[in-house]
Amino acid sequence: MRLPALAALLLASMAAAASAQVPEGQPSTAPEKKLCRSQEAKTGSFMRPKRECHTAAEWAEIAKANRANAPAVPPPQLQLNGPNGQP
Repeated sequence: MRLPALAALLLASMAAAASAQVPEGQPSTAPEKKLCRSQEAKTGSFMRPKRECHTAAEWAEIAKANRANAPAVPPPQLQLNGPNGQP
């Protein structure tokens, strides 16, 4: 009973591995996997968070654009808490 099931499983896995191989020099015809991220809902909102789906390459481009458009963070400033502005 176990032997035929094991043989069938082995043949199925070999067939899947053979069909998954792409010859060198040819691009894969499979579409890229989409990665979905949910944006936080606004505080006090009853609506669900909005989901945004892109490929890994598209997410990398979005992150690059966000870094380029983000304002530079100023260095921390020394806080003076003592009398007459003394540290």
